[in-house]
Amino acid sequence: MSDVTISLIVPCWKDHAAALAFAQKWSAHPLVHEVIVAGVQTDPSREQENTKIKQCSSERPGRGVQMNLGAQLATGDVLLFHHVDSMLTETHLRSLQNAMRDPRYVGGGFYRKFDERHPRLRWLENLERLHLQAFGTIYGDQSLFVRRDDFVHIGRFAPIPLMEDVDLSRRLRRSGKIVLLDPPMQTSAQSQIEQGAWKVTLRNLLFLILFRVGVSPDRLHHWYYARKIDNRWRTRWNAFRNPIAGEKADILRERWNSLPPELQTPNQISGRHLTHCGFILGASYCSFHCTHCYLPKNA
Repeated sequence: MSDVTISLIVPCWKDHAAALAFAQKWSAHPLVHEVIVAGVQTDPSREQENTKIKQCSSERPGRGVQMNLGAQLATGDVLLFHHVDSMLTETHLRSLQNAMRDPRYVGGGFYRKFDERHPRLRWLENLERLHLQAFGTIYGDQSLFVRRDDFVHIGRFAPIPLMEDVDLSRRLRRSGKIVLLDPPMQTSAQSQIEQGAWKVTLRNLLFLILFRVGVSPDRLHHWYYARKIDNRWRTRWNAFRNPIAGEKADILRERWNSLPPELQTPNQISGRHLTHCGFILGASYCSFHCTHCYLPKNA
């Protein structure tokens, strides 16, 4: 079979600039037929002189709807849905092209790899590999790919706010043979680092189970993105876990009240956790959480 052409579709929301930079980088690659940036109407749009870069936007954020719009513009043989925070390489593209020369495969995805700077998360890679081999559920950050004709045949992404990748993966597996490829796709481990690897893994597993037993994607979306409310009980619990001496509390309160109103913001740590910038005390690092800081990030 002759070489297949690859349409690279990149959904984005609030990271439109990064998606366009990604498109500029890969549009010139000979293995990429075209790059389609699928954004939201609220994202700033830019005119593109590069004919290999296309853009589309949905009225509301939702990866399923955005990627469907991108697929409508695609003309390549294979649609590669890629998240901008996953690290695509030429080896990935060659692996995909070699695999999809086999007409038996309708689509597939890549195995997962976490950031090498966080070795404590590497055990998740083997767990995910076993899960993929057993159940074949391919998530969006694993760069799911599918032949364009088969994508239309199975009904595209469902217009649901969450689990659109799981739903498509299930229908894709039922429609024909899928392939799981190496090298693994390296995905940002930021959420695992910030929220805890076990917490994120168990939460995702719980949501997957709830989705499979029939819980509405709209309800899951509401739960997934629900904002944490710092009510009085949470405040009391945090105070119990991290008590502050009365004298220090008075000093912090005085420092907070001395700040100009424009600096009394949720991100301001002076007056909340510190009396002043820790950098000038000889600290070896800076959190850069201060709203008003004269120090550059490479200080």
